[in-house]
Amino acid sequence: MAKNSSKRGMWWQNYGEYLSDALGDLVTLEADATSIRAYEASFIPGLLQTPAYAREIITKLALQAEVNVDAIVDVRLARQGALIREIPLEVWAVIDEQAIRSGVGGQAVMAEQLTLLIERAKRPNVNIQVMPLGAPAHHGMNGAFTILGFPQRTDLDVVLIDGVHSSIWIEDARDVELYAKKFDLIRAVALGPDDSVALITEQRDKLR
Repeated sequence: MAKNSSKRGMWWQNYGEYLSDALGDLVTLEADATSIRAYEASFIPGLLQTPAYAREIITKLALQAEVNVDAIVDVRLARQGALIREIPLEVWAVIDEQAIRSGVGGQAVMAEQLTLLIERAKRPNVNIQVMPLGAPAHHGMNGAFTILGFPQRTDLDVVLIDGVHSSIWIEDARDVELYAKKFDLIRAVALGPDDSVALITEQRDKLR
């Protein structure tokens, strides 16, 4: 599925009935985006999740009994095809240490998830940083957000702020630029990529 989605076809149309408006917008925009910059405080970003971790997160966060978990997991995994397409999506993720040390799904699920992060970080189009516990006040403290960047015209970039009841898309170029500066300030406080991978590896080894 990930290989097929790397062709940028409209693969998600088969899942239309299961997608929220925000998720439908996200997968559509990701197909044309060239970069993703994301800060996540509570869990691993969807583009970097394993199937077991994704299933646990989707199941536990679902507020409606009729949510088709299998379909949403399939969509989340298919989105990851953007990382291996001909011109791969550039991903820069800053993840709070509490997400790295969480017990989502139990030790085996988290060990597998952290192993995937370590593997993804080896790719030239993926940068992963960890915001350490005890970090000083920083611009990520008021919530997670994702910036989608598009080729050539930065005025097309958008910001997604995902909420419990609804998601907010920020499109005004001046506001998007503020979030871009905010992200730069966040990653300046976080551990560097090498130290981040070392921390993730240390935590993974504790779970094995």
